[in-house]
Amino acid sequence: MKTYKTIFSIVIIIIFVFSCKPSLHDQYYEKIQGSWRISDFEHIDYTENKIIDLTWPERYYTIGFENHNHLFFVKRENRNPKFVRATYEIFKENDTLKVRIAKSDDIRLEGVYDLYIDTLGQTNLHYRVQISLDSEKTYLSALRMKSKPAPK
Repeated sequence: MKTYKTIFSIVIIIIFVFSCKPSLHDQYYEKIQGSWRISDFEHIDYTENKIIDLTWPERYYTIGFENHNHLFFVKRENRNPKFVRATYEIFKENDTLKVRIAKSDDIRLEGVYDLYIDTLGQTNLHYRVQISLDSEKTYLSALRMKSKPAPK
């Protein structure tokens, strides 16, 4: 009887330890959540054998990550903002951070992308951060300023 209680206690402790550890997706969501200003956005259309700049004439200018699995793009259409929504998942494959975009209003954006998060520079109060999403057909680069933690 005592053995069963010991095994049960160990199992409960293991479950508790693993359930308290944030998932890979949650760890990186904290770094990328919010809106980013798109600086470069290109898509290769293999059927027409051309590269399409999605910042012009389609005028994509913002990407935003929200709700841990939902993202949006904002583009200008007839001088009005139009939201293009999708779902996403962050995961690792062969030590490479990846993002899977699915269920997009613009099917060209769906796919698996390599995800890069880089700090480009800093001031006394902010970091200048860049994210890059790179797939076989699409490349996106976006920037934002991120506040530094308050000194203790």
